[in-house]
Amino acid sequence: MRRTSFHRTALPKRRGQLSRVRHAAAAFAGCALVASVLAVVPSAWSTGAAVGATVDRDGGVLVVALASSLSDVGTAASLVAAGEGAAVVFAESTDSLGSETAHAVARWQPQRVLIVGGVRAIAGSVEDDLGRLSVGVKITRLAGDDRIHTAALAAERVLEGSVADAVIIANGWSLLDVGVAASAVASGTADAVLYANGDDLGDPTRSVLSRHRPRLVLIVGGSAALTPEVQSQAAAAAGGAESRRLGGATRVETAALVARDAIDGGAQTAVVANGWSLHDVGLAAALAAALPESAVVYTEGAAVLGEASEQAIGDARLERILLVGDEASLSAELRTELARSAGTVARITTPVQAFYEAVDIEPPPRFTAIAAGDRRSCALRDDKALICWSEDVDDTASTPHGRFDAVSSGTGSSSGEHACAIREDKTLVCWGNNESGQADAPSGAFSNVAAGGDHSCAIGADAAVVCWGRNESGRTDAPEGSFIKVTAGAHHSCGLRDDRTIACWGYGASGQTRAPNGTFTEVAAGSFYTCGIREDGTIACWGDGTAGKLDAPAGTYRGISAGDWHTCAIRDDHTATCWGLNVSRQLEAPTGRLAAVAAGSLHTCALRHDGSIECRGAVRDMGWANPSPDGDSVAVQAVYAVPDGESPVSTRRDGIADAVSAAQKWFRSQTNGRHPVFARIGNSIDVKAIRVGAPPTVREAGDSEAMVAEIRATLGLPPYVPLFIFMEGRFGTYGSCGWSSKNFIVVPIANCGLTLEVGARAQWPYGSTYITGHELTHLLGAAPKCAPNNDGGGHVTDDDGDVIWQGSGSLDWTNLQLDVGHDDYYMHGRDDCFDIANHPLLRIE
Repeated sequence: MRRTSFHRTALPKRRGQLSRVRHAAAAFAGCALVASVLAVVPSAWSTGAAVGATVDRDGGVLVVALASSLSDVGTAASLVAAGEGAAVVFAESTDSLGSETAHAVARWQPQRVLIVGGVRAIAGSVEDDLGRLSVGVKITRLAGDDRIHTAALAAERVLEGSVADAVIIANGWSLLDVGVAASAVASGTADAVLYANGDDLGDPTRSVLSRHRPRLVLIVGGSAALTPEVQSQAAAAAGGAESRRLGGATRVETAALVARDAIDGGAQTAVVANGWSLHDVGLAAALAAALPESAVVYTEGAAVLGEASEQAIGDARLERILLVGDEASLSAELRTELARSAGTVARITTPVQAFYEAVDIEPPPRFTAIAAGDRRSCALRDDKALICWSEDVDDTASTPHGRFDAVSSGTGSSSGEHACAIREDKTLVCWGNNESGQADAPSGAFSNVAAGGDHSCAIGADAAVVCWGRNESGRTDAPEGSFIKVTAGAHHSCGLRDDRTIACWGYGASGQTRAPNGTFTEVAAGSFYTCGIREDGTIACWGDGTAGKLDAPAGTYRGISAGDWHTCAIRDDHTATCWGLNVSRQLEAPTGRLAAVAAGSLHTCALRHDGSIECRGAVRDMGWANPSPDGDSVAVQAVYAVPDGESPVSTRRDGIADAVSAAQKWFRSQTNGRHPVFARIGNSIDVKAIRVGAPPTVREAGDSEAMVAEIRATLGLPPYVPLFIFMEGRFGTYGSCGWSSKNFIVVPIANCGLTLEVGARAQWPYGSTYITGHELTHLLGAAPKCAPNNDGGGHVTDDDGDVIWQGSGSLDWTNLQLDVGHDDYYMHGRDDCFDIANHPLLRIE
């Protein structure tokens, strides 16, 4: 895959005549209508070198359509194919863009958005959401009276100021023909798509044909789709244009007509979809529309390519084939068969995956499992890598590497946290606190593991439970029998037997080991209490009821997790609810369609079905992975946040980028060439601009966590990505010029009247460059509590030339240094105190 960084390639907007030149359009003249694509070898109706021609795509425009409206999807795809946008994204529903799509849009930062369809298709609230995702974005809506009118408006936009060689007309209510029409524009066969009814051309389509008079009118499908009368009406409206039908015996053969011509003309990518799956047909057309030199191929079924499509691909050696759909739509066997015709074969299963492919940016990491502990959270990435992030920067160093199938992080230990994971080869590994031997994993093969407070348990290949660590109160004395699941609390454990009954052991003074009768599907052990899901989906909890830990809500559930003092469960509709102690907002369950939830000590994490993770509570957004999902690729993401009620300033993003660059230059002078690393677009700092809701009115810097969580969710960034947020306006009445937490920085621009100079005027330490360098030093971990000159608040008091000196006088602005004398936080040479020189963000690019 051709992955570089999170950015789009800006392409110039097409002007004047259509760039897709078709030298052989007249080749249609005199061709007889064929009954099957099999009779067309070679393509007698071919438009010649369509694929080899250039399309100047408007790289700053995003085209949005409702996922369930294939007619609008087809119109959107034809717009992108003709150069009127860079890619299509699908709205999840009429009133929701969808969280994963919203994340993708925010990351790409479009300059303009083109919505296809009226408010009955895409509501005004979705338009409002799109406006929040990229500050300053301009939104246009193409909405006709019906799908025919909307397609006509799109065609007018494409054809304005140009000479059309060919247009293609499909029955707007025959959704598979709509898909073929869009793929025809994608492959270069036609300039624009128009729709008609079965026996009526329709005034909007007639008007476009009359105005632009294309030389060729293609009709998709046989007379059952569009009657001969409609074909005659189209030819007459276009001023006597040549008119031909593009129709095989089946939709697959019709699509193969277009694909064969495109591949013969030099297409290097084939986008393959099941010809009988409406959703995949539309997605394939939208994806191919955004990819240069591509063709759409339909299959006869999940495991059958079909003779027509096979002939379309022929003996071509394609660069790649993209399969649109899961294995139920396109089988693994078919993938193996197609691999003989391409250098690479990849699978696209969601519209958002297609979008990332279309705009060529790396998608965010996707996760398959989540575990929450006292101060640490861990997750498994879809490539089976193990990622952990923690409250303490230097606490993640021991996280193991390799490929894993499961992970568990313990809670409730007074001596420190540990975690365990099952490797791909089914062996165990544990790490972290080992005061009681809880991290001394046994050898052998295991199917399930649970890390508790100071003990651990796992299920072996023989289905028996084995436990290790501290054995006070018999917490490692697992009962005999066959088990399918095991869970470990602070001082007790429970297992789900193969007959679906629950057995518990260990400390049970509060009744946490006295499991009720009945059969269960899930069990979760917390501190001094236990909860389980009965086979009817209801929840039962037993043990210590302090803080409402036993007050399980009514309803039916599919998943459950118990922490120290709170429990969370996933309902049948895949949403979550939590109950128990709420001192750190840990009961505010993450939203969205959830696959799993994990309750820690004072925080809650959830895994969404889209593979994203969100955590809430005391350690939300703190720490990062070990050190990132991609080794040394972790970087600070710069953000320009504009609250509702504040107006964006056009120069802010450039000013932020230049302030960061100036601070980096100063760091390099202090560290022998190293500096804090930021996400980039080419050689420039990447600054995301987004709206963040109502202006903050809080008085304390710590309350910025809500805003940070909103930004992180909007941008689709996982917990370990550090943020540097410049916020337009003032942050309530809090007087600081800026502040940092474990994993983010907030600088309200108006709090201290900061200026963000652009270009050569952004000189250290003036404007906002000093505060940028100062807060970055905090983000790296300065100054730790163990520093001899720590003032108790993260600053030092020994020298007014120190970049984080905090004193009553003025800084020595002309001699600012990073840790004067190297005795507090940088290169201090001690092993008893964290040194920011070891921070993974501080490196040479």
